[in-house]
Amino acid sequence: MEISTFMKKKTLITLLSTAAVVLVSSLIFFVIYPERGNRYQEEEADLDGHPIYSQYSFSTDPGVINIGIQPLYLPTGIIFEAVKRDKILKHALSDLGVTVEYYPFLKGDDVNYFLYKKKLDSGIGGDMPAISAACEIDITIPLVVQNGFDSIITKKLILISDLMNKRIAYPFGSISHYTILNTLAMAGISEKDVKLVAMDVPEMAEALSANRIHAFTAWEPMVAEALQDHPDFKRNFRSMTSGYMYFTNEIVKSNPQAVKQIIAAVVRSFRWFHLDIDNLILSSKWNLEAGRALTGKKSNLSESDIARLAKKDILQYNSPPPVSERELQEGGTLQREYEFLKKLGKVPQTSSLEEVLNSFDSTLFREVLSNSRFYRIDEFDYSQ
Repeated sequence: MEISTFMKKKTLITLLSTAAVVLVSSLIFFVIYPERGNRYQEEEADLDGHPIYSQYSFSTDPGVINIGIQPLYLPTGIIFEAVKRDKILKHALSDLGVTVEYYPFLKGDDVNYFLYKKKLDSGIGGDMPAISAACEIDITIPLVVQNGFDSIITKKLILISDLMNKRIAYPFGSISHYTILNTLAMAGISEKDVKLVAMDVPEMAEALSANRIHAFTAWEPMVAEALQDHPDFKRNFRSMTSGYMYFTNEIVKSNPQAVKQIIAAVVRSFRWFHLDIDNLILSSKWNLEAGRALTGKKSNLSESDIARLAKKDILQYNSPPPVSERELQEGGTLQREYEFLKKLGKVPQTSSLEEVLNSFDSTLFREVLSNSRFYRIDEFDYSQ
């Protein structure tokens, strides 16, 4: 009886301890994500302690707009290196009593992490991060800033079915996360049939070379860099993707004019690149420097290589295109992507298609274009 009583007490204590841990974890979760509180948690990391991001001191000044950018994501990395040096933007924002701080990140899901914690007011992300953010918080997505390819890289040419039971690296919550999930699904392969390994893109080529993984999925310029470093690598599959710039509705409502000036600077950068190829190459140089500062690694790609990749992407256009109405309509690309991610549990089940699609709003972008003289989108002044 004494042993039985002891075991009952021990079991009760264990259950109470477990319940307490769950309760505390839940409370922490809802404090971090107060808006909707249902963020997909697979492999959730505490990015506050990240070796790079822990060094960031995010401004809390209401006169500062914090933007999360991605130097390793083409062509957005090129675009925002120009925007950072745009004197016309700086003067326009100064007149509004506003400044901008730029924080570089490795992928869109990392940007979202700090967006959810209200450390950022704006960010850059591909399809999956943008849709995830629209499910989590109130944002406005006025701009398309990438429209190129994501790739799956292996050591030899393979069929998708050859990935069964293989280790595949992917950047969690990124545009490439969606690419690998979608590619596998189209071949009738579930996540349980492979070993998905969350990994930051700068580490992937070395991991594949050392046979720690069998494949990885990534975007440009990381793909081009891996193929140049490792001539034996093969590009097996490519998937068309899009990238977006988005703002919290809080900053849009509190300072719409500043948001429009930032949008104008993005448009202006496109036109500056098309004015002279040397402008694009110069911004590519800035981008390579930013990538090295972020990772501590020097890219094997040249400024001309980066510029060439960018011209194959959205920088082939003279201006960023608005979100296509075809993508927003029923059965469009965004609906299919959202429903696919929801089916897999990658976005909250409590979210709705309507709130996601309503986040894609080109109104501010069109206002800038219709008042081109006021926003000076055809004037250029960049600091070297």
